[in-house]
Amino acid sequence: MAKEKKQGRSFTGTQKIAIERMYRLNELAEDEVKNNPKRSARYVELIRGLSTRFRISIPREIKDRFCKTCGNYWAEGVSVKRRVKGKTKNSNCRICGTLTRRKISEEKNEEKRKHKTN
Repeated sequence: MAKEKKQGRSFTGTQKIAIERMYRLNELAEDEVKNNPKRSARYVELIRGLSTRFRISIPREIKDRFCKTCGNYWAEGVSVKRRVKGKTKNSNCRICGTLTRRKISEEKNEEKRKHKTN
């Protein structure tokens, strides 16, 4: 008999609630980043605490919005400088100077090429 592939990780009820709270804290941090950056940094601390406490990873769309070193929430043009070089997206934190690099998937590169030609 062949082994069946798992369809991904199943979360417990408390882990699902923790993920929902992470998304809500992300929204609050986004609203507060320009008026009160210390409060938005506190929301990022809470997100990290939830991931540690409930042993879950922070979703990618949230993880890409704050600095891993100093914990500040990134606002475009204010606290982060983003550039695309080839197949990588570079985010440079203006608070602590940390450079974060992420690979861009092939699908996104193809979409950008299509938009440039049109």
